[in-house]
Amino acid sequence: MLEGEINEKGKAVGWHHEPSSRTNRIVGSQTNPDSHGVYDGVVDIFNGTSYVRKEQTSSFFPKHWSADDVMTAIYEVYVDAIPSIKPSGTEFIRKWEGRHSSGIKIEMWLDKDGRITTAYPIYEP
Repeated sequence: MLEGEINEKGKAVGWHHEPSSRTNRIVGSQTNPDSHGVYDGVVDIFNGTSYVRKEQTSSFFPKHWSADDVMTAIYEVYVDAIPSIKPSGTEFIRKWEGRHSSGIKIEMWLDKDGRITTAYPIYEP
């Protein structure tokens, strides 16, 4: 989530807190931060020997936030999150969202046991 990784399919995923990685890189320019300090950028995730370009841009929590700030915000939103996809029958809803007290909208995906697999801020220009 914070540092990014190469998943089992060989795809670059994650990395939503720039200060948490010393090996990944933002490629080219990034967006100007929104009113909450969230910004987007095209990123490369380091796999130990080379870089893998992430297919989608990464949104980043504010640069001045610590990793603890990010994890605390995600937990606070998780407690009151609502499904961002309408349920159909008894289907488990994996995508949830909420707004942190700082104003940042956070989306998260849960596994079938309700554990967070990823969470990221939403850039709102």
